[in-house]
Amino acid sequence: LRYAMNTANKYIITLLIIASALIIISPAIIILKPLLWGQYEGYQHNSSGLELFFMGLDNHPRGDDLDPASSMEDSLAGILDILVKHRAESCYVDSLPRHSPENLNYVNMFDPPPVNLPHSSGTNILIMGTDGNSQRRGRSDVLILLRICPEGRILSLSIPRDTRFTYQEGRWKGLFDKINHAYVRGGTSETIAAVENMMQLKIDHYLAVPGFKSFQNLLSLVGGVKVDKHLEGDLGTRWIRNRAFVMGDADRCKRHQIFMQNFIGKGWELTQGGQRLYTTLMIRIALDWVQTDLDCENITLLLNSLSESGFNPREDIVSGHLPGHYETLKSPIFQQELVFWIPNQNKMQGISAYFQDYRPSLY
Repeated sequence: LRYAMNTANKYIITLLIIASALIIISPAIIILKPLLWGQYEGYQHNSSGLELFFMGLDNHPRGDDLDPASSMEDSLAGILDILVKHRAESCYVDSLPRHSPENLNYVNMFDPPPVNLPHSSGTNILIMGTDGNSQRRGRSDVLILLRICPEGRILSLSIPRDTRFTYQEGRWKGLFDKINHAYVRGGTSETIAAVENMMQLKIDHYLAVPGFKSFQNLLSLVGGVKVDKHLEGDLGTRWIRNRAFVMGDADRCKRHQIFMQNFIGKGWELTQGGQRLYTTLMIRIALDWVQTDLDCENITLLLNSLSESGFNPREDIVSGHLPGHYETLKSPIFQQELVFWIPNQNKMQGISAYFQDYRPSLY
């Protein structure tokens, strides 16, 4: 009798453990079902892991009550992270479209400067895309200066990688160089100093995307970006690096701005206009693939300010590139002739004013 009671107790305890586990994980199963099986109504093969995740979240009976800081969110974010990485590794490789920025309706909104743009405070973030890896630092071949304005506007300026600048201190003080070399010589701090000194403004934060794999993961997080083609995986990397155009890297910068507008728009759509729960999940995952001095809460607050101001990606992004021209000069560092992008000083001064809390009279 004692043996029978002990055996029964073991089964009861086992059943209680199983029942408790089902109660705990059932919400996660409901949310993650479309991710794991892809059977959710409306699923498309070009949907992102995040899109499928949110499909489940929207239909979870307690989706609105989930705590962004909960351990469940951490677990879901971890699973989603794995799924997105798998997607990035298995993307279809397609032929490379070579549409010029003009064919993609590019317009430099900073040249001439937008005189009707209201002055406001804002946060400047320098985005750096590098070609480095774990063995070498690499160059910052993508430089984009973002300003997030609390009244619901984003300013986005591409700085060509060949832009001439002058070192202000250190071994190369007083010598000019290409701005993408600043990252090789001094990393993030040297690049920030180069942009600040050249444009006479203050950069509040930075965000670096280290290498092509990180960029592909970010693309897969939003399910790719539609420009002239669906960009994801290797195709996305080749598209963003392509500079086989009349103006070379300057034209590539123009295409970067077209990409940024679509990338921001896709992210805004996925997070349903910057809703806090959705943005928190996306940011937590994205932070695994970038290097930044911003944490999840900082970024969430910035995006929340846009959301509260009614930000519309189709209307409230002012984008462009740093105006200038190409010129061949003898590099004082490499002692050979190199092609540099020479910024138009008057126009650069006018553009810089839009990235400052105090804006003087424009040229």
